Amino acid sequence: MTFEDFVELSDSMAARLFTMASHAKTQKNVVVAASLVEGGLISKFFLEKPKKIRAELRKSTFTDAMKWKKVIFIAAGTGLAPFRAFIQEKVFLMKQKSEGKEVKVPIITLFFGCKH
Repeated sequence: MTFEDFVELSDSMAARLFTMASHAKTQKNVVVAASLVEGGLISKFFLEKPKKIRAELRKSTFTDAMKWKKVIFIAAGTGLAPFRAFIQEKVFLMKQKSEGKEVKVPIITLFFGCKH
């Protein structure tokens, strides 16, 4: 094995944390939302469309926001990814309710802010 082969096989990037942007009950595939930034290391990686990505899933630190009557989400610097999954869950709950099932569907208000 040459040095070039070793470098190509090794993962030189440090681990990155991303938030899943998909709801487990409505999508069979995991969706990760990320911003593509010109010249960014991860952006370049994703733009090259890798065939394999090693991922480690962790338990969510979000509380169950859907148990409340009204929910306010504030996406100020965190991005919309975690809130996308909650909105998908609301759509899922609304569909269940329209089918006659007794489920609570919260009112969701989402505020989004960004630097630019």
